[in-house]
Amino acid sequence: MLTDKVCEEFESIWKFFSDDLNESGNYNFTSGMLKKYCPKGNCDSDINKIDAGCLWLFSKFYEDSDKFSRNANENINIVVYFMMWLGYKLNKIPQDGIIKFDDFYSKHMQNVEEYKKPIDDVSEYKSYIDLIIKKKELMDISNENMSKLYDLFKNLCKMYNDISKISNNKKKYIEYANKFADEYKKLFNDNDNNVEGNSYNQILSTLSNDYVNFRNNYVNPNIQNTIPELITEKTPQVSVSNPKEAQMHELPSEISESRSETDVSSLKDKVSDSDSGSPSSSILNKLISIPLIFIATLILLGIAYKCNNFDTLWKLFPDDLNASGNYNFPSGLFKKYCSSEKCEGDANIVNAGCLWLFNEFFSKTGTTSYHDVYKDVVVCIMIWLSYRLNQKPENGIKTLNDFYSDHIENNNEYTKDKLNDPKYNSYKEIIDEIKEYMNIDIIHISKFYKLLKLLCDMNTSYKNNNSNKISEDGKKFVDEYGRLFNDIDNNIDNSSFSKVLLVLSNCYTNFGKGTYFNNMSINLTPLPTKKTPQKDNVESSKETKTTESLNETGKPDIATITLSPNNALSDSSLVSKLIPVLSIFGVIAIFLGISYKVNNKELKNITFKYYFH
Repeated sequence: MLTDKVCEEFESIWKFFSDDLNESGNYNFTSGMLKKYCPKGNCDSDINKIDAGCLWLFSKFYEDSDKFSRNANENINIVVYFMMWLGYKLNKIPQDGIIKFDDFYSKHMQNVEEYKKPIDDVSEYKSYIDLIIKKKELMDISNENMSKLYDLFKNLCKMYNDISKISNNKKKYIEYANKFADEYKKLFNDNDNNVEGNSYNQILSTLSNDYVNFRNNYVNPNIQNTIPELITEKTPQVSVSNPKEAQMHELPSEISESRSETDVSSLKDKVSDSDSGSPSSSILNKLISIPLIFIATLILLGIAYKCNNFDTLWKLFPDDLNASGNYNFPSGLFKKYCSSEKCEGDANIVNAGCLWLFNEFFSKTGTTSYHDVYKDVVVCIMIWLSYRLNQKPENGIKTLNDFYSDHIENNNEYTKDKLNDPKYNSYKEIIDEIKEYMNIDIIHISKFYKLLKLLCDMNTSYKNNNSNKISEDGKKFVDEYGRLFNDIDNNIDNSSFSKVLLVLSNCYTNFGKGTYFNNMSINLTPLPTKKTPQKDNVESSKETKTTESLNETGKPDIATITLSPNNALSDSSLVSKLIPVLSIFGVIAIFLGISYKVNNKELKNITFKYYFH
């Protein structure tokens, strides 16, 4: 919670590192005050100046146990204020390749000794890095948006600083409070950015809580009515005269009541149009448009939910071995995941990372957040595990089954009942669902790791609206996928190898479908659907369709969302096959419409949590 003491410290940095640029358009930087925090004592670049200011803030609040308890009051939410300050500074003078906090973290914090050094006499948080990682879910917000939130924060501090003065007869804090309420309303009603549960929304919520705290605990109850209350419901948008344009504005940022009702009724109208002689292709185009929003949302589930936690792990536990050929393992951060809090031996080190992933994905809500695709998550964890084990092979561990027997099957951290899940009590029970995938050699399954990393690179570029980088990584994915797909010794129908490859191919395909709905023009290279004929093996020239191989075995083992290719069907046949499917989406639309009426806020919470967590 924000306090006047916190604002006093920020008041200091505003004096010797002003937010305003000088006449030359450069930072107003007082090097004397911050010199000891400059990288190697040198603040000759804009990045070094910002870095020095950031380190100064950390040292003022978290340098040792005394400051941790006295200034920060053991409150790590103050790190969010640092992030806003940093985003504002970076937005003032943009830097190449740094458009959000996560970019700055990767380049100027993650491997910097000043951020990694231990905090004296504080047990829960080992370093500044540890404090930052606790707020990892807020690191993907753009500097532009962060600077908007920073203006609110600065207004708050003006309120706190003014009311704490011995003489505040002018009561300037009332003026600042009115400005805060007006600006908060604009940001709160920003439908493009303020989406339930996202980084922007979480920081805005933090600031509103600080404002309420000020109003309730700092202002005399007799004059509290002079401090405006903040809005809690978004102001309805002015309707657009063109109904088609109105529909365009309503979706896909959130599912609206009017759209869900309109879609169902329009489904009936458009089906009836088919009887009036309209061309079949026109009917199909109209029919297909109805459930696209639902399909799009499902498609976007493909990789986003996997990558956030993996991105964090790659920062904490890098893939590269150190100069001695050992793992770059942050034992302090992973200590609680080590056996008896000791990570002795390479297998135990890798196991700690594996447990961390299971904890991040499943400890809070079990498998319910991922519904039918939770097995895909476990497959991706197993791919990471195999890659790390293959880096430093262990005696007796040739397959994932070997690792399972030695480190999972009888490990209390995997077997104890601790999940809030209707179906599974432990991590082991979830892992057992994909046991048939674990007889594959670690050397082979580690080959899939490059595909997983490329998918996550594409996901990062998608969030940054970088279509060129997505296409570039997509081509790399297809090239690597082609090599594995044509591995006739291992990629055999219904083998563990083919099933793991299918999980990743569906993620790629669904990602390509989903980007259409973000107004991004991306031409992803299609994946091969048949193996390249081998000169010495006529049989290998048979067409192998990945989607068909699973259908022949019954239900797919890994639940994924795949759009079928366009088959050559007659118009009437195609319509007849589409209508039952579209009816299902119509029912979904009705259900969402009713749910929206019952509890709009609850529905939005569920929708966000399921699709974008």
